[in-house]
Amino acid sequence: MQYAQDYDERNPVHCRAGFPAGSPGDDYSWATQVMPYAKNDQMFLCPSVSWMNRTRLCGGYGYNMDKCDWVSMGTVLYPASTIIISETVNNKWIGDWPTIDQVVTGLASRHNEGANNVFVDGHAKWMSYQVLASPSNYTIYWTGATAQ
Repeated sequence: MQYAQDYDERNPVHCRAGFPAGSPGDDYSWATQVMPYAKNDQMFLCPSVSWMNRTRLCGGYGYNMDKCDWVSMGTVLYPASTIIISETVNNKWIGDWPTIDQVVTGLASRHNEGANNVFVDGHAKWMSYQVLASPSNYTIYWTGATAQ
């Protein structure tokens, strides 16, 4: 929310490409962009994830790049039900996925068969994997129905 206030009510970009491989900007992810507001990189590293490379951010959390990437918050019609960040299997983003089957592939269920999620309006909530992966909930939680 603080990031958006400083950037004309826009959400961060999932990652910024165009940096040479190995340069400091090579992994300029959404987490790196909001770090000045968080001031603690531990919040981006899920302690339940053992596979992650702890030198990079987003360890276990993914960003809804398809529907929230650099989107003006005012254009998201349902900010209280649109997920912007969720726990993932091994990705830095959730998105560019046109079907629920592709969303389900990246979702994690490591916390009591569910995941912690952050919504566009800023609130966070644990939800069961079954609810998140349900085809009937795809448009509710993942598409955001942005205004044209």
